[in-house]
Amino acid sequence: MRQFKQFCCLQYPIFISLMILGALVSCGKQHYNGEYCAEVDYYNPNTGNRSNYILFVEAKKGDLVKVKFPNGWIDTNNFERTSINSSGNATLITNKGYQYKVKITGPADGCLDGVKRAKTCKGYKSDGSSCERKTDNPSGYCWQHE
Repeated sequence: MRQFKQFCCLQYPIFISLMILGALVSCGKQHYNGEYCAEVDYYNPNTGNRSNYILFVEAKKGDLVKVKFPNGWIDTNNFERTSINSSGNATLITNKGYQYKVKITGPADGCLDGVKRAKTCKGYKSDGSSCERKTDNPSGYCWQHE
């Protein structure tokens, strides 16, 4: 019994040391896993077009694996799996050369609260039919009917 007690007492400090070492190694490193809200800056170097979005993104084991748009998504079929740094930032380049700078801003819940939502334009086409363009302009009209 005494031998067992000595063995346990020797193992306890080693166990505590390993726990502290593990905490220090992972300190400051966040492993993003799941769906998040993000600010996404898009740039197309071929045309010079730039856009900013608030979107959902998906992460697995600290890597950005999907950016979700209202009408679809890009994922690791379109870009290489990209690491998200401890500040929640990642930069990816698609296989078409489009560049996305992603900044995770928080959890997916409530992501789009307060974001202007595009509505169908209130204008009419020259043939009298309703305009089908979407707009977030407060007037309710798209750029062409403004």
